[in-house]
Amino acid sequence: MDKRTWIKNEIAAWRAEGLVDAATAERLEARYAAAPGRLSWGILLAGVFGAFLVGLGVIALVAANWDAFGRAARTAVAFAPVVLCGGATLLFAAKEKTSAAVMEPMGVLWFAAVAAGATIVAQTYQVGDSVAGLLLFIAVLAYPALFAVRARVATVVWTVFAIVWACVKADEGGKSAVLAWGALGGIPALSAAAWTWAVRCRGEGALTASCRGAMGLAWAAGLPLVAVLAMPWHIGDDWHWALFFGAALATGVLERWTGHKAWSVAGTLVAIGAAVPTVAPWHHGDGLVFLFYCISLAYALFLAVQGVWRRNLWRLNAGTLLAAWLVLGKFCGSDVPFTVKGVVLIAAGVALWALNFWMVRLGKREAAK
Repeated sequence: MDKRTWIKNEIAAWRAEGLVDAATAERLEARYAAAPGRLSWGILLAGVFGAFLVGLGVIALVAANWDAFGRAARTAVAFAPVVLCGGATLLFAAKEKTSAAVMEPMGVLWFAAVAAGATIVAQTYQVGDSVAGLLLFIAVLAYPALFAVRARVATVVWTVFAIVWACVKADEGGKSAVLAWGALGGIPALSAAAWTWAVRCRGEGALTASCRGAMGLAWAAGLPLVAVLAMPWHIGDDWHWALFFGAALATGVLERWTGHKAWSVAGTLVAIGAAVPTVAPWHHGDGLVFLFYCISLAYALFLAVQGVWRRNLWRLNAGTLLAAWLVLGKFCGSDVPFTVKGVVLIAAGVALWALNFWMVRLGKREAAK
C-alpha cells in the first residue's frame, strides 16, 4: 500500500471514529493528495535506471568468467538473480516497504533477470532454435512477477514484450487463426489484469498516467500489427487501416468509460499515424483508399473542431496539421502551377498561426473573468 492510499484510509478511519469532522477530513485529504507524487519521479527514474545498470553489471561479470562455469553452475548463476528478486520482494513486503520507489525498479530488474536467465539456460543446453518460443517462455515466467511487485512500468514492458512475441511467431511462419485470436484476446486480458492490480495498489499519479498512455499505444498500435501479421486469411493491404482506426477508437471508448485522458491521447496518436499515409497515391484499390482518405479527413476536422470547443491547443493543432497534410498532399500532387501552390501553402501557414493566436487570446480572456 502506498502512502497516499494509507493516509486516505487513516483519514477515513479518523472520521468514522469521530476524531475529525467532515470538513476537516476533506481538508486533510486535499492537503496530502499530491504530496507523495512530488518526490517519486526522481527516485523512480534513478531506481529504474539503477536497476538497469545493476543488470548490465551482473551480465558483464558473468560473461567475463563464463568459461570457468560448468552447465550446472551456469544454470544456478542464470536463475540466482530471479531467486534473489523474489526473495527481496518477499522481504520488502514483510517489512511493508512496498512503495513505488522500491517496487518499480524491482519489477524491471526481475523481468530482466528472467529474460537473462532463460536465455542463458536455452543457450547452455541448446534448448530449441525458435526465438518466438524463447520470448514466450520469458513472458510466461515473468508474468507472476507483475502481481508480486505491482509495478506499472514492468506491466507495460511485459505487454510490449508479448506483442513482440506474437509478431516474431507470425514471422517464423506461425500464421494461424489460433495465434491471431489468441494474441488479440490473451495479451490484452493478461496485461489488463496485471495493470488493474498494479493501479489499484498504487493509485493515480503522474507515473500511472504516463504508463497508461504507453499501454494505450501498445494496445492501439501493437495489437493491430499482430492482426496484420498473424491473420492467415487475405485481408488486403488497404483494410489494414480499418484495424488501426478500430483500435484507436477502442482507446477512445476506454477514455469515456474510465475518465482517464491518457487512453484517448494514445488513440489519437495512433489514429493520426494511420491517417497520414492515406494521402499517398501508391496503394492498390483506389476506391477503398479514397474511402479511408475521406475518413481521415473527417477525423482531422473533428479533432480541430473539438480543440476549439474544448479550448485544447494540442487537439486543435493535431487536427489542423493533419487536415493540412491531407489536403495539401493531394493539392501538391496535382497539376496546379507552383505559384498557386506556394500561395496556398503560405495562406495555410498564416491561417494556422492566426487560429492559435486567437485560441490563446480567448483562453486569457476567459481566465481573466
